[in-house]
Amino acid sequence: MMKSIICLCLFALVAVNAAQYELNDKVRQYLAAVKMTDLPESVRSSLNADQGRGPNDASHWCCINEQPITTVTQTKIEYATHVVATKTKVGYVSCGFMGTMRCSQYVTNYRTEKYSFIQTFQIPNMAACASHEVKCCAGYLLVAENCHTYSDIMENRPLFEFLSQLGLLSTGIGK
Repeated sequence: MMKSIICLCLFALVAVNAAQYELNDKVRQYLAAVKMTDLPESVRSSLNADQGRGPNDASHWCCINEQPITTVTQTKIEYATHVVATKTKVGYVSCGFMGTMRCSQYVTNYRTEKYSFIQTFQIPNMAACASHEVKCCAGYLLVAENCHTYSDIMENRPLFEFLSQLGLLSTGIGK
């Protein structure tokens, strides 16, 4: 009896962890239209880490007729903001057994700071495609103005956590 309960629990745990998210049309449209600067830092860094291509590798861009084209690497300066917390001592309060000690009292103030960073990205060479219609090649998905392999996107946990918070995901369970 105990073995069957353990097996059932183990099976349920494996089934829940194996649930794949479904990249429906709504999610694909959002990923294609979103700008890299609109994504959280954790998602940006995970997407940049997943690229794994050399600077002149254009195998992920194709003309509409699936012919690979070349890309040009460009950089641009992006600006973003982050919140900085400042902790300031404002005095002391009584603490300890029957107030026999003095403990510091602090106030935390928050402010936003603007910072800049250099973003490197690849742009398709439009002269290479006669129709000027460029898309991601088969097996790639357009995310934040760049093509990423489908397997890299499916393994990108920070991206799925972000999409889940936006309410864009539905699991493939029960379909």
